[in-house]
Amino acid sequence: MDGWVSIHRQIQNHKCWKDKPFTRGQAWIDLILSANHKDNTMWKRGISILIKRGQVGVSIKGLADRWGWSQSRVKRFLEVLKNEDQIEYQINNITTLILLTNYDQYQSERRTERRPNEDQTKTNNNDNNDNKKKPSLKMQLFDKFWKEYPKKKSKGQAETTWKKIKPDEMLFNKIVSALSVARNSREWNRAGGQYIPYPSTWLNAKGWEDEYEQISEFD
Repeated sequence: MDGWVSIHRQIQNHKCWKDKPFTRGQAWIDLILSANHKDNTMWKRGISILIKRGQVGVSIKGLADRWGWSQSRVKRFLEVLKNEDQIEYQINNITTLILLTNYDQYQSERRTERRPNEDQTKTNNNDNNDNKKKPSLKMQLFDKFWKEYPKKKSKGQAETTWKKIKPDEMLFNKIVSALSVARNSREWNRAGGQYIPYPSTWLNAKGWEDEYEQISEFD
């Protein structure tokens, strides 16, 4: 069966939805409904954490309590979704960041059919002209990466490296998710950010695959 339906987030407040334990399908839909629809910041233990569009910031214990599951069952379920390329997730001592890799697919806007006419043709032509002026998707993603990267140095080298890597949207989401963790890491916050690598260096080294020691509430 093809097509989709809109589900309002308020369904999560309905008593039927809150009935526990959740099924696996219900838990999956709950993650989709809980994901940020735009970039936002969450504060936890006095630390600011950037939660990107399509990400969920929640602890394993929080999901276990919400779904009526054990924490080990939550971890096994997340691993299944990860192996199916549905999510990427990172656990640290502050929270768990879960990225829904196909989030935009679930949030596609429906378009109404319109009869073609002269005015519509003119509009389409104008849109095509505007599109010619827009940067490519690859460079649009780079602009978003550059906006998030805390050290704005050697942009030209970073662009060259970005073009060499040629990240698709899935890899881009993984990169910005790792950036969110790195920005809150002990090493990137040491000495006022002195040890944050240049963006081209970080990209060349595949820094998004590194592990980072997070700042604890006792730092």
